[in-house]
Amino acid sequence: MGVSSVNSYQAPQINQHKQMQKSIQKQHEKLSSGKKVNRAADDPAVLAIIQKQLATTNGYQAGRDNLQSGLSASRIADAGMSGVTDYLQDIRELSLRASNGLMSQDDKVAIQNEIDQLKQGINDTVKQTKFNETDLLSSDSSISIATGGDASSSLSTVNASSATLGIENFSVLENFNIADLDNAMSKVSEARSKVGAEANGFEHSINSNDIAAENLAAATSRMQDTEYGAAISGLRQSQTMDSFRNMMQVQFQSNQQNQMMRIMNAV
Repeated sequence: MGVSSVNSYQAPQINQHKQMQKSIQKQHEKLSSGKKVNRAADDPAVLAIIQKQLATTNGYQAGRDNLQSGLSASRIADAGMSGVTDYLQDIRELSLRASNGLMSQDDKVAIQNEIDQLKQGINDTVKQTKFNETDLLSSDSSISIATGGDASSSLSTVNASSATLGIENFSVLENFNIADLDNAMSKVSEARSKVGAEANGFEHSINSNDIAAENLAAATSRMQDTEYGAAISGLRQSQTMDSFRNMMQVQFQSNQQNQMMRIMNAV
């Protein structure tokens, strides 16, 4: 066999060996990283899908954090309004006591002083009820809560100051109407109901986001994660085939050397 025939045999063997080494290297990479797709060249289409799914999953998780903040804020607002309601209940009780015709003027003055302190307590509660420096009881408005993707929810705030509730100038030393206090409590109760419904909505949305994120993460994992059993089997098969090719190459070279020795001895 001539040199040209030897080269024609060796060249494909060398190329196959290089390709096999690349395949073994990729299989090692999949096993070490735990991912079937480590670069765009591995599978461009699958990588694009994985990246989109990861972005969506991250969006769900960010939305969950936002919703959790909204839920916390709604609970703080509800707690603040509960305090305002307690103040209003105390003012109403004192006002009913002042309605007693047996009360002296001095008694009514003492009651009014206590009522003024309670009204101040309402305004202090309004000022102190905040979430991350956001006032929750100082204005009638709505705060947008991003829930993931293009979806959003809202958190309602209410103005629960004594002025807005219509009791800023309430005094038992003058003609007063208990209905003013009842109306104030009704407004706070309506606001608490709305905030409570929104809190329930936040909780449902959090659960929904969790389920969606979990399902999407599982789908991404099936596409991305290495199947170790199949990967190890493939690696062993590739290593066996490469070893066999190397052995055949060594055998071929040995046969060529023996043939050349016989030709030289014959000469």
